[in-house]
Parts: sequence; structure tokens; C-alpha cells
Amino acid sequence: KLDPVSEPGVVRDLLIHEADLSGALGVADAPPAAAVAWVLDFALGDLGRRIDEAGLAGLRIAVDGDERMVGQRAPGPAMAAKPSSHGKAVRANCR
Repeated sequence: KLDPVSEPGVVRDLLIHEADLSGALGVADAPPAAAVAWVLDFALGDLGRRIDEAGLAGLRIAVDGDERMVGQRAPGPAMAAKPSSHGKAVRANCR
């Protein structure tokens, strides 16, 4: 097993790919909620860093009814994602 403390990037990548494969195969075998939250926290932090570096307005993102602020500047538009689309939505915004 991989240790998320010593190899967090590899573990995050595997969790995202596992979710993608499960969805593509129509298998209801999502990663545990704690793992999804861990990946989402990382991805939103990375997105916030990129937003700040570009000098863009922040984002207010609602996930499962929980609002998160991403970026240091005042927010622009809001984005909401369904639980089944977290991985894809986050991955699309962090590349």
C-alpha cells in the first residue's frame, strides 16, 4: 500500500483514476468520502494558487451544499458540482 503522507501525489492520482474507471465501467464503487474530500481539498488549494498567480477573481464553489472560497480576491461566478462529478470537475479545473 502507498503511504499518503510520503507519496500524496501518487495516491491522489490513483484515487482519481480509480473513480474514473469505476464510472466508465458503470461500477458503483466510489472511493471513500474521506479520500474524495482529501483530493478535493488539494485540488481546490492548487486551483486557488493558480487563480491568485494569474491575478483573477476568486471563485465561490458549492460542493454538496458546502460553499468554499477559492483564491484570495473577491469571488466572481459560482460553480456547483454534483457528487458524481467531483473528480472530473476538479481535474478539469486544475490542469
